[in-house]
Amino acid sequence: MEYEELRDLLEGLYAYDTGSYDSGIRDETRRAEAVAQIEADPDGGRVLGRIMRDLYLTDLALAAGHTWEDAYDFGDWLAYAMKGRLA
Repeated sequence: MEYEELRDLLEGLYAYDTGSYDSGIRDETRRAEAVAQIEADPDGGRVLGRIMRDLYLTDLALAAGHTWEDAYDFGDWLAYAMKGRLA
């Protein structure tokens, strides 16, 4: 899957897992595909860093009210999700 699709999927999975049932995504098949893609990519960590930056730390995201704490919370969820513990 392309970068934008992966970014949007992870954002939607995170939203759902943190209680945004209307706007989030609940799709365990796609979650597993995303995890497998990231794990198979030798630059997977850099891709995840870019996603975190793009969602929470750009000038536009900061102007919209996001903070480093939002990026931290997403990163914490992501570390947990990458271990395959989220259902």
